[in-house]
Amino acid sequence: MKVNSEEREFLIQLGKRIASLREQAGLSSAETARRLFMERSNYSRIETGNTNPTSLTLWNLSKIIGCSVGEFFK
Repeated sequence: MKVNSEEREFLIQLGKRIASLREQAGLSSAETARRLFMERSNYSRIETGNTNPTSLTLWNLSKIIGCSVGEFFK
């Protein structure tokens, strides 16, 4: 994925927010990945900002964590 520095920073901050919400929900990254039917390494790429998750991935993740998709962007 080729992104500029501003986009990269956005993805890093998004990943940090997702990780924080996941932890608040008491979920491990491994369990979250399993519930997303995703390899743990691929899920890790979301939380580290190394991939751009699809809208459907964010929607499914919000259901697993128990928040709205909008919470990821606050």
